[in-house]
Amino acid sequence: MQGTKIGAVNTAIREVLPELKDTAGVDVELKVACLTFSTGCKWMYPIPINSENFQWTNVEADGKHDLGAACRELNKKLSKDGFLTLPPHSVAPVIVLMNDGKATDDFDSELKFLKQNKWFKYAIKVAVAIGDDANKNELAEFTGNIESVVTVLTPEALKKWIRKVELEDFDENW
Repeated sequence: MQGTKIGAVNTAIREVLPELKDTAGVDVELKVACLTFSTGCKWMYPIPINSENFQWTNVEADGKHDLGAACRELNKKLSKDGFLTLPPHSVAPVIVLMNDGKATDDFDSELKFLKQNKWFKYAIKVAVAIGDDANKNELAEFTGNIESVVTVLTPEALKKWIRKVELEDFDENW
């Protein structure tokens, strides 16, 4: 993701984040984690952060689409030894994948391993194709079906989609 696409992601998340913070209630402890995958992969924070305390840091994207490496890293963190050291009444995570291109590494093999992860199997998975160049087939492989892949072409559409999903999913599923 380069230029206006990554700028749209940064702007959209920064503008929607306060609304996400407002949805955290007494009965729900909402935590956020962000993994970037541009020539390698890296977590924005070493552990998931409470939504009230989460601060977005602009993401730079100017390299490869290391989606396979991201699947491998996500697989490691979706475990009791990783991010999921939560109380026994925790719910499965919501995973949102945003991409504007095609994987440049061994995505198929790494996704195969990730799909064996129990937390991943039960997670709510959604993918956002940013622009027409995004490989929607890869995104559908990640989510498990094409209906979970949404294409956005403008920064405004991305913001609208994030707001819609965040508010509707939170109200309906929690």
